[in-house]
Amino acid sequence: MFVCDVFLRYLDGNKDVQKSFLQMVDDLCSSDTDLLEACRSVGVTNTKVTKKQLHKMAGRISQVYNLNFANCRNLVMSKNERLLRGFLFKKYVQKKPGNWNELMEGCVRDSTELQYQLVRELVHHGDVATAAQHARTFGLVTSQLPSTVQSELWRHPKSPATGQCRRFESTSRSSMCAADFYQLPLPFSSVFFIDNVCDFQLCMAAILQVVLTV
Repeated sequence: MFVCDVFLRYLDGNKDVQKSFLQMVDDLCSSDTDLLEACRSVGVTNTKVTKKQLHKMAGRISQVYNLNFANCRNLVMSKNERLLRGFLFKKYVQKKPGNWNELMEGCVRDSTELQYQLVRELVHHGDVATAAQHARTFGLVTSQLPSTVQSELWRHPKSPATGQCRRFESTSRSSMCAADFYQLPLPFSSVFFIDNVCDFQLCMAAILQVVLTV
């Protein structure tokens, strides 16, 4: 790319300028940045540059000058987002065999924003069960999840450590306290213990629904 070659000649020999330029490109690639408005602010009005082009240029510059691409949050996120969409396409559209769930988790592990996006994408592809599984793995806030995922989590509350449903199982009812108390007509198999914020949010989301009677 001719423009990239021009920048490479400009940056050659000055490590500080190389790092500053890469950081500037990273800022321009932020989801909050209006690229056209940024160009207008420096007097450039007739441009068709895109964030995808900037990302490719940043990748080449970091490779040529051996710069740490990992420090560029927006560029790394953009790269992982493209990888994520590629994995989703191969799994759900092309239906190719592969360890896609593990690969997708690796893409979003360091970005909460991408974790929520993964859940939304899985719901879009109709795989609500896997979306709920990832939401539980990353400990995402229940109220910010799609309603279908919230319902799936509530129907199948599982322990993050064992993957088993949290149910109260008593081997001896006589071991319970003899003090007077009111007992709801529920079998012990339907009683759940809550010991983490994620499960608490699930319970609150369910019992606060208007259609339910507590």
